[in-house]
Amino acid sequence: MQFKRRARVSTTLSITPLIDVVFLLLVFFMLTSTMNHEEAIELALPSATSSNVSNVSDKIINIKKSGIIVYENKVVDISKLKSKLLMLKEENSSPSVTIRADSDIPLSGFVEILDLLKSIDIKDTSIAVEKKA
Repeated sequence: MQFKRRARVSTTLSITPLIDVVFLLLVFFMLTSTMNHEEAIELALPSATSSNVSNVSDKIINIKKSGIIVYENKVVDISKLKSKLLMLKEENSSPSVTIRADSDIPLSGFVEILDLLKSIDIKDTSIAVEKKA
C-alpha cells in the first residue's frame, strides 16, 4: 500500500520586510523627535529652594563668570545685546527671556542685564537656577 506524500510547505522566514519596517521607524522617530538641547555653555548656576519650572523661553542670555555675555551662542557686548533684543521685541510683542548667570558674577553685571530688559519693556523674564535638594 502506497501513501500519498504531502507537499512540504517551505517555512523560511523572510526578514527583508522586517528590516524595511525597522528602518522606516528609525527614520520616522529621527525626523519627528524634538531635540531639547541645553545651552552648551558651562555655568555654575545659583541654587534656590523655591524655584519653579518655567516654560521654555524664546531666548536665553548667558552671563559667564568673567562677565562675558553670550546670546544665541555668540559673544556680545551690552550695546549689541540691546539691538538684538530690540529686534526680538519687534518680531514678538511679548517675548520671554531667561537669564542664565554664573553664581559668581558681580551683581552689577546681572542688574545691568535686568535694567536693559526693563528698558526695552520685556516683562516675561526668568532666572535659571538649580533646585536645592
